Amino acid sequence: MRPGQEGAFAGFSSTVQAYHATSQGTSVPGLNVLQGNVADLTALGTVLAGQSSVTYVEPNGQVQIAGVTPNDPYYTNTSQANLNGTYGINAPGAWSVETGSPSVIVAVIDTGINYNHPDLYQNIWINQAEIPDQWYSKSNDGTYDKVVHKSDIQTATPGVITFGDLNNPLNAGLVYDNNADGVIDAGDLLRPVVQGGWDSGSTKDGDTAHPDDYFGWNFLTGTNNPMDDNGHGSNVAGIIGATGNNGIGITGVDWQAQLMAVKVFNANGGGGTDAQIAAAIDYAAAHRARLSNNSWGGPGYSSTIQQAINTAAAATYGQGQGTGMVFAAAAGNLGYNNDTNPFYPASYTGSNIISVANMQNGALNSTSDYGPTTVDVAAPGTLIWGAAGSGNGYTQYTGTSQATPEAAGVAALLLQENPGWSATQVVNQIENTVTPYASLTGKIIYPGIINAGAALEDLNWSGGSLTGPSTVNSGTPFTVTRSYNVVGGPVLPDFTISYYAGTSPTFNINDQLLATETINTTAGKSTGLQTGTSPNLQISPTGTYYIFAVLDSGNTVFETNDTNNTASTAVTVTSPAGQGTQVNLGASFNDAGIVTDGSTFANTAGLDGGGHSLSSNLLGSSVSWDGLTFALGAANANDALANHAQTINLPAGNYSKLDFLATTVWANYTNVQYTVTYTDNSTQTFTQSFSAWDTPQNYAGESKAATMSYRDSYNGTKDNTTVNVYGYTIALNGTK
Repeated sequence: MRPGQEGAFAGFSSTVQAYHATSQGTSVPGLNVLQGNVADLTALGTVLAGQSSVTYVEPNGQVQIAGVTPNDPYYTNTSQANLNGTYGINAPGAWSVETGSPSVIVAVIDTGINYNHPDLYQNIWINQAEIPDQWYSKSNDGTYDKVVHKSDIQTATPGVITFGDLNNPLNAGLVYDNNADGVIDAGDLLRPVVQGGWDSGSTKDGDTAHPDDYFGWNFLTGTNNPMDDNGHGSNVAGIIGATGNNGIGITGVDWQAQLMAVKVFNANGGGGTDAQIAAAIDYAAAHRARLSNNSWGGPGYSSTIQQAINTAAAATYGQGQGTGMVFAAAAGNLGYNNDTNPFYPASYTGSNIISVANMQNGALNSTSDYGPTTVDVAAPGTLIWGAAGSGNGYTQYTGTSQATPEAAGVAALLLQENPGWSATQVVNQIENTVTPYASLTGKIIYPGIINAGAALEDLNWSGGSLTGPSTVNSGTPFTVTRSYNVVGGPVLPDFTISYYAGTSPTFNINDQLLATETINTTAGKSTGLQTGTSPNLQISPTGTYYIFAVLDSGNTVFETNDTNNTASTAVTVTSPAGQGTQVNLGASFNDAGIVTDGSTFANTAGLDGGGHSLSSNLLGSSVSWDGLTFALGAANANDALANHAQTINLPAGNYSKLDFLATTVWANYTNVQYTVTYTDNSTQTFTQSFSAWDTPQNYAGESKAATMSYRDSYNGTKDNTTVNVYGYTIALNGTK
């Protein structure tokens, strides 16, 4: 922004948030760095560039775009093949769309989290409502006498403080590194206010049962310290949300998800009662976690836990947020069929639950539970790297406990991309986009490995275009070049692109359908820009039109965003030289289809043979369409040609097209075939479908030539049924 005008754009913060982005101030006057996914930032940049207080908007040289590869060593050396290997979850495909954001809170209900770990500390959740208004940091004399106000912290997102903010150099010295590990982490703040921490012994968010719950809660000790003393919870947390692209250790599926530490199990992995677990689930939902990871379980059913899951499924999160907390649950590690040997919580019921089995090299791990009707999906869960429960290292674990956080990470990315989705929508998206594996058929409900890229898949026109001729002749076929973008792919199912013509620059589904093509090749469904040519298109009435191309018009691809599927280009349709020659069909007329108002005729006569005809009072003596004037036959006489496979002789000459008016009665007529025979005895066959006179336009190649608000009935009255006459064009070989 222009220096000195930082406050001139009053809607800056809300505009940034509306595009799912965050803004971080810098030490350069007026310079703000925006973060988000490429598509959102591109659209946001266009909006901001139009503001008088904004000098310029440009890409930040360190922002990574489609095809992003994190620089974390365990990822780059292929140790994290569960993310991008042959049998991995295709995380890079998802990252080309979304890498995550601090706006999504993930509750890790487990043994706690090593919140001081170098790959986790920046992603530890902070309970915003509990942060004290002021605290103390050390001054130059080494005493805790420097008063810091909450409002002193400069934040990337207005009103939201994260550990990313607390470690920003702009906030240096405002929180003291009490545990002397070189960074600001939860360990620095879990101490009394007068000692540089935040603990006050009271509550600010109204939750008196959990005072000072800044980073989660320990349900075993009833305290605000959810430190991991086992290691399992930290391993799981690292799989979900280890900081990505920070140059150390591992990367999580979601690089920035906020990890809420909810400790219900002790150093031995036990200790959590049904009541404590249910309380933990309630706590997570009440503190705005949109999803929870539950890598634990056993054979015992608990109504208390089932009710807690049900309550979480109905949780609400405020304006712009969907309902329900996603509940990711481990299928179990006993090798049992959960259909006959239930394993809870995976076997509880609820549309917000996604249960996950453990895959190893494309096959179900022998220790993994399964269930043709009870286990949903599978993910890699064998020797998966995560953060260590103590110190700065990393650990490998095997089990459905490790497969489940991969699904949770994908859910977190989906919620960042689609905050308005319900928990059920998120679960359905993951389930319906798995990579199929025959070895899982009959083993789980959706026999495949979760595919992060497919789950976040999007077809759009970003970086692509729709181009074609600026002017075409009426009724003359033409094509357009289309270049669309596949992100998160490759696309698994075939999909269609439909082409429409309309007179408004805004697409309407009732615009004239010109043609549809099916994309069924590997090249057309691969990730990246895909360029090709449309089928032949043609428009008959003259004028200015907008050609629209709609990706996935048949809705076969499970996209995260289908609002960016339409592209357009303008074209002017003109009449070719000459006005053409009207063919006199008088000798071929075999039906009385036009009458004057008030006329009577047999109830078995009329255009439809059922007592209804077109009104000549509305239709007139001629119809203008496609730049031509069609003279109509006389009313109350044979003035229409009923199609009975007749041969009609046309005048000799060289013509580029044949225009005609038609309509059908009683029902649409589809795939009617016609043949044109030239004087050299060569033929041209074409197929056209026709809409009934009392229905909207339904088919490519037709457009309304006349619309009447009523039709005449046999008894001299008006039937207030809207009817249409349609125009059609056949492209001819003008050299014959």
